Amino acid sequence: MQERSGSVQRLASAVRVLPATLSSYVLGYPLTTLLILSCIAADLVNARGYIRRCAAFWGRLVFWLVGRKVHVQGREHRVEGRAYLVLANHSSMYDIPALLAVVPDVALVGREKLTRIPVFRRLLKIIRYVPINTEEIRKARGAITEAVRRAEEGCSIGMFPEGTRTPDGRVQKLKRGFVYVLRESRLDLLPVTIRGTFAFKPKGRFTMDPRDRIEVTVHPPMEIAGLVRLTDDEIMEKVRTVLDGGVYAAQ
Repeated sequence: MQERSGSVQRLASAVRVLPATLSSYVLGYPLTTLLILSCIAADLVNARGYIRRCAAFWGRLVFWLVGRKVHVQGREHRVEGRAYLVLANHSSMYDIPALLAVVPDVALVGREKLTRIPVFRRLLKIIRYVPINTEEIRKARGAITEAVRRAEEGCSIGMFPEGTRTPDGRVQKLKRGFVYVLRESRLDLLPVTIRGTFAFKPKGRFTMDPRDRIEVTVHPPMEIAGLVRLTDDEIMEKVRTVLDGGVYAAQ
């Protein structure tokens, strides 16, 4: 009986995973390329509004292709047109589209290796992506400085402060780099929790499994005035607690 139950579960998993994986690779990549090309054309005429809408559309598209939508909670906590330091937990490569679906005008700080992907690197440049190489201290510091400069220009800065994707779905200890950006930029901090992407596509797995609801929760902003009085370690722990589903109490 248990063997039969296991066979049914494996069949149900295959029915769910195989179409999602095929749809993501067969349709997702060509459609992404078309959107990138349209953004490149829009950039030539400085159509920033179209680029923002295109980024938000792409962020939802990759989930629509597998029969999922991005469910957003707390959208009212983000004031349109206001710059923030946006921090999100990191479970999957699909956290990037999930975040862009909600905050499409954010200048993301992320892995330098993404800029090596043909065509895609042009899109990253258009959306003011800040590549960071954490293996070389000098380059990492340069990227943090560049993020601060973007903030001074009025951009929201987006970071995944865990530094890498979680291996188990839980929010890991945060890296210190975002604290420097916070103190230097003087931006209010906007925490964003992304759920469902770890089951969908964790690090190291080729297939897509859309078994879980994709949720993006925008938490109330953490004001810079209350944060700067704290130590770096206190800021890191408070942000980690909020990203893990907790509530921030200003002091």
